Amino acid sequence: MESQEAKVFLKPGEKLDPPALREAVKKADFTPQRVRVTAKGELLSYSDGLALKIPETGQMFILIPTVVEEKKEPGENDKLAELKAAFKNGLNKAIVSGTVSEDEELPLKLSVEKYELVRENDDK
Repeated sequence: MESQEAKVFLKPGEKLDPPALREAVKKADFTPQRVRVTAKGELLSYSDGLALKIPETGQMFILIPTVVEEKKEPGENDKLAELKAAFKNGLNKAIVSGTVSEDEELPLKLSVEKYELVRENDDK
């Protein structure tokens, strides 16, 4: 059976609600697999890691490594480590793409699969 994908765009100010998305997919007689996100926000220190806060909604994502990166040697093409280094060097805005963890505890966890740093003069 062929895999299918649906793209959902949130209205400005609307928070991401993965359980509601999964339920909508089930009601349409499909099997939800994963929720992938691309979000623009502010990087913040969170516990011993990094978080992405969406200014318009206040929603926060704890940034985590991808499953593949958890198995790599430290420093080996680690997107989260690269993002942490940029944050330590004063860059605090980014566009992050990844998969939201399936646990429903808040704040949501987002694996860092891809990112783009946003410099102040690029911020729109």
